[in-house]
Amino acid sequence: MNGLVALVGSGEYLPVMNDTDRYLLSQSGANGRTPRVVCLPTAAGQEGETSWGRWMRMGEAHFKGLGAEVRSLPIIDRAAADDPQYVDILEHADLIYFSGGNPFYLFETLNGSRAWEAAQ
Repeated sequence: MNGLVALVGSGEYLPVMNDTDRYLLSQSGANGRTPRVVCLPTAAGQEGETSWGRWMRMGEAHFKGLGAEVRSLPIIDRAAADDPQYVDILEHADLIYFSGGNPFYLFETLNGSRAWEAAQ
């Protein structure tokens, strides 16, 4: 994996994270073009669509407000994590942002998946 890894304990997509996220965008390797951000609600996959859908909407609004090109992908289970339609999107992301939920579920879902391979 190339680039930065930022472990954020909470506050994702909230104004308190604006400075941190601006820094991440500035260091994302976009090289003068608009950074491409992919938001993944995977850790909230077991919580239902109300929860993971909210994370997707929050991520899109947050990063659009910071001037990024942003897309959320509903990678919420292993089938989605192995879906080839998401591979190219992840491979071309400048920043991949994982939102809140269960970290163990996130690990179980992505470990060894096509999505995880593409993200690296």
